[in-house]
Amino acid sequence: MAHHPVDSVGLPLPEPSWPDPPGSAGVLEPVRRLCNTVNREVGADAWRSLDELAGWLEREHWQVPEPSGSDLEALREIREMLWRSLRDRRAEELAPVAARAVWRAAVHDGRVHLVPGGGAADMIAAIVTELVRDAQRDGTWTRLKTCEHCGWVFHDRSRNRSGRWCSMAACGGRAKARSYRTRRAQSPTNTT
Repeated sequence: MAHHPVDSVGLPLPEPSWPDPPGSAGVLEPVRRLCNTVNREVGADAWRSLDELAGWLEREHWQVPEPSGSDLEALREIREMLWRSLRDRRAEELAPVAARAVWRAAVHDGRVHLVPGGGAADMIAAIVTELVRDAQRDGTWTRLKTCEHCGWVFHDRSRNRSGRWCSMAACGGRAKARSYRTRRAQSPTNTT
């Protein structure tokens, strides 16, 4: 039996890539996995401490400086703004993330490049801002959504981009069952 991940106080965390296969969100996979470090249904958080954040950044292969206490709080805020932007489908929610991004010029192979700079939160803000900008340009940003039931971020693979739940079997089934019970309770009782 597989062990479900839990946070440091024992609350169940979402598997960062569930229900989608790892990598299914393409270049937006880091955004999806970052947003899915919290379980909004039960209050679990993979970043309850600086050590947990540092471990997560290492496991997820973020190449950023060692995070500080201020990075922990800033990254929680960045995660929440990203999630709200996805839930509300409003890019304006990302303005503070973009404003936090730090860029520096670097020369590589005779060409000038802008690369993320600053501390861990500043660099992640820059990386995420660039990922979102590129995804908005190529139309893939609208494929990243929040589940209407549990709030987990998922990649909508439906042809018409109409996905509403992270999993039809889990959250979709619960939502449809609740809707059915509501309709049954509101309909006149069948007396035949």
